[in-house]
Amino acid sequence: VERSALERYSRIVSDETTKKAINKVLSMQTNLSIAMINDLQQFIEQTAHTSLVKPRINVEVKQIEIIERCIKGLIEIKFRYNTEKLRTRNHKQVKPIGLLYGRYGYLVCLAKSNKPILYRLDLIEEVLETKTFFVKPETFNFKEWSEESFGVYHGDEKITVEVVFSPKVSTGAEKIKFHPSQHIVWLKDNSL
Repeated sequence: VERSALERYSRIVSDETTKKAINKVLSMQTNLSIAMINDLQQFIEQTAHTSLVKPRINVEVKQIEIIERCIKGLIEIKFRYNTEKLRTRNHKQVKPIGLLYGRYGYLVCLAKSNKPILYRLDLIEEVLETKTFFVKPETFNFKEWSEESFGVYHGDEKITVEVVFSPKVSTGAEKIKFHPSQHIVWLKDNSL
């Protein structure tokens, strides 16, 4: 059974016995983000014809487990954040709402203004679960918000961008989905 389907069902089911049974099954399974990373790595290791040729970040499994549990439970977390630019370590207490994966992995949290703020997972240390619960704004939808992003970058306002690819690269560019909202138009000179 697909884990995400069980998670969605456990949120809407009204029977407490069923809800407890589903949560018990879920607690015995590997977290989805950890499974995704491990399954891909296992597939690559078990096949002679597959490799992963991108930079990889190292994130402690225990930290991801705490983060995922707190995202699901709407529980604030504390951690030490090592900023790259300042080379300092700041202690943070945040409201975690999701994870984004691109070149790096990012923890998405709600800032005081209820706007999302991102923290790189490889710069996070000493993650601790607090006893403070929070309420996610009803109007905020993580999936919709992340689809409005370009990669992991997200601005305050939506903007429309037009990109033109020369005929030399247009065939290759057509095969790449840069953003969920993109529309492709071929021009008379075979540019895209």
